[in-house]
Order: sequence, then C-alpha cells, then structure tokens
Amino acid sequence: MDQKRYVSLCFLILHYMDIELTYKTVESVLSLENLNDSQIIIVDNASPNGSGRELKKKFDQIKQIHVVLSSENIGFSSWNNLGFSYIRDNFLPEFLVVINNDILFPQKD
Repeated sequence: MDQKRYVSLCFLILHYMDIELTYKTVESVLSLENLNDSQIIIVDNASPNGSGRELKKKFDQIKQIHVVLSSENIGFSSWNNLGFSYIRDNFLPEFLVVINNDILFPQKD
C-alpha cells in the first residue's frame, strides 16, 4: 500500500494450522453488521502444513482481507507484533480487535 488508510476497525486474526477454524472466524467477522470499512488481517505463524499459503491464495483477491506469512514460528507475542506492525504500516484504525482463530461472533451487531 502506498499510504495509510483510515478505517473504523481492524481485526487481527492469529492463524496456526487449522484452516477450517480460521475460515469460520473470517466468515463470522464478515457477517457482522455495519463494518463496511473494516479490514481483516490474518497472521500465519509459519504453519508447517502450508495452510497460511492456502489462506493467502484464497483471500488474495479480496481487498478487505490481508494474509501475512511469517517465515518462521516466532511465538505468540511476536506473532501479535507482526500483525500489529502490518496494521500500523498500512492503516489508521479507530479500533483494533485481536483474536485467535477460534473466536466466533454469533451476535451480528
């Protein structure tokens, strides 16, 4: 991205190995109401099963979803920092929600 973009909300989703769980979390976030200018950033912590690359391929054409791949397993704190750095470099969110890939939002509002 050339310049930072103002958005109301960024979701930072931490992914490791379980692609189906991550899909469900992304679907849950996308189904929330009134989040048209939100962004979803998925950070893969070097999943050895290749699921991070699979996520990147699946979501590559969706402008609202960004997949960040770590080249090595860097641990939970650094994993969060990698995603936060991506957000800081590309967006100016009003709010940031950091979640694991097993969080669902059953209430749509």
